[in-house]
Amino acid sequence: MESVLIAYNNDGGTNLHSYFESCADDAKQFCSDNGHSFICVSPPDLTEQNVVTPMSEHTICFIAAHGDNDGVYNDNYNEVVSIHTTNYDFNGKVFYAVSCSCGNNLKSELKRIGLETFVGYDDWLYVIESDTSFKDTVMEGLRSLLSGDSKQIAKQKMIAKYADSINKAADKRTKALLIHNKEHLCFE
Repeated sequence: MESVLIAYNNDGGTNLHSYFESCADDAKQFCSDNGHSFICVSPPDLTEQNVVTPMSEHTICFIAAHGDNDGVYNDNYNEVVSIHTTNYDFNGKVFYAVSCSCGNNLKSELKRIGLETFVGYDDWLYVIESDTSFKDTVMEGLRSLLSGDSKQIAKQKMIAKYADSINKAADKRTKALLIHNKEHLCFE
């Protein structure tokens, strides 16, 4: 059984807060459906201390919040997990981020300290909130992992979900944004 820390920025003043909360709701449901324990962290408690430190007791960190090359941030733009935080409790764990660009420097830093699996993006993560395919594609890997699939199978299912969503996209813009997200997925 996995123990999942679900961190998300649902602060009403944050752009995409509803999307982040919707992703977290899916993560909670996946845990419940598969008998995994979880805790949730959201504003005003979305801090480094409340995410990084408790990872010693969890196997997966799921985070849905804004990010950049160096990390993931809270509603006050403070680092939650970054190249500047003390991340040793991620050794041997899974870090699953619905965040822009953290697949660059943050991924490298977490892998350096022994992170087992990183799932995130190395460029902008585009979202159309009114189109559920943008949530379904980013969440497919977590759904698969929590259902008991191997990391290799989870990655394959996530890529297949992107391919299916791209094929079913209603217009060229949606298709282009989904293609961009798929091309910048980091599942390592």
